[in-house]
Amino acid sequence: MDRLMIALLVVLSGTGIAPGLPSAFAAETPAGRDAAHLHYSQGVGLLSSGDLLGAKTELREALRLQPDLVQARFSLGTALYLSGDIESAIETYHTVIRQEPDLAHAHLHLGIALMVVHDWAGAQAALRTAVSLQPDSIPGHYNLGLVRDRMGDRRGAIESYREALRLRPDHAEAHYHLGLALKQNKQDEEATKEFLAAAQAGVPQAQYQVGVAYASGTGVERNLPSAISWWFLAADQEVPQAKEALAHLRTMALPTDKRSVGEARVVQDAFGTFRRSLWQQVSNLTGRAPDESVGVGLLQAGRVKEAVPVLLHEAAALSEQAQAQLEILYTNGAGGRLAPHDRRIFEYFRAAGDEKLPYPRLILARIYARGIGVEPDVKRALALLKGNPREDAQALRKELSASAKSVSTSKP
Repeated sequence: MDRLMIALLVVLSGTGIAPGLPSAFAAETPAGRDAAHLHYSQGVGLLSSGDLLGAKTELREALRLQPDLVQARFSLGTALYLSGDIESAIETYHTVIRQEPDLAHAHLHLGIALMVVHDWAGAQAALRTAVSLQPDSIPGHYNLGLVRDRMGDRRGAIESYREALRLRPDHAEAHYHLGLALKQNKQDEEATKEFLAAAQAGVPQAQYQVGVAYASGTGVERNLPSAISWWFLAADQEVPQAKEALAHLRTMALPTDKRSVGEARVVQDAFGTFRRSLWQQVSNLTGRAPDESVGVGLLQAGRVKEAVPVLLHEAAALSEQAQAQLEILYTNGAGGRLAPHDRRIFEYFRAAGDEKLPYPRLILARIYARGIGVEPDVKRALALLKGNPREDAQALRKELSASAKSVSTSKP
């Protein structure tokens, strides 16, 4: 299920029905009515606390006692939806709408449920009814934009997202999806503005898109260090495209037959600018040169917990000083504050090795050759060293090759 569709559940109203609606729901007897409302209230409380099974039990009992209790049926639909029983939720919302055709929330929730089962035409009809009944419905306009987008009505989607933003200018997801629709519509400059608003509000995918904009100079002045900063933010939140963008950029920092030293230097300088910007993110760490490692400075100040994530960022931004310090931490730990063989550090070297970065591959080879936190594996170490242009890597390769040969010839 799309994470944005899951997020649509923020439209839940605590009591399950909008205030001010007709409430002349007669039970067969006053006692039955009172009992039905008691079960309804208990069901809503359980629903709010996340006890979906208990909520469904209470709400069904309320409806047994008073079948026309719309509030209870609406809340039952919500409980069914949250339980993953989407088809039953859809059926329940249809029943609510037959009882109260002008209940905007019921049309809204029906539209949301229909989106989950990819009934886009049905969802569009329900959401259009919802916003016609309640024109100031922010989730109604936003979700109608999502549906129109899926149906290929880009102009309609843009219109809906903009209406949601008119009602709530800080709607981060609406900014992001409006940005996507504008980008697909070749309105790149406007799209970048929307991505930037969403990125500043913390939407990870928008942060990736802003990085793309800065890297290409689309809608903003080209600025590779800014692109790197935004991609790191997105990568920290597990956006795969951001991780891929940074990995690609790191390979561009390596001179090759097809890439000049000057072209590689541009990328190296951009990573260096990013590393220097990390000083702005730490407090009470002054009197140091901008080119020094922030992570090393934090270590020297005894701030180990802060230091490791910063060192990992610096290493991923091609700082050999940070890479060397991470090898020391991985091998020895840091007193009682960091155990040796920290998995985060090993995973960094493994990933960097896969990218064929020379110094991390040398460090990873040393880890395998010496069996530091892993089973000794000289064969793997030699494979990591093969083709490595560093002199110390070639020296280690010769040493390991000679040692392996000596062991082989000494066997009977």
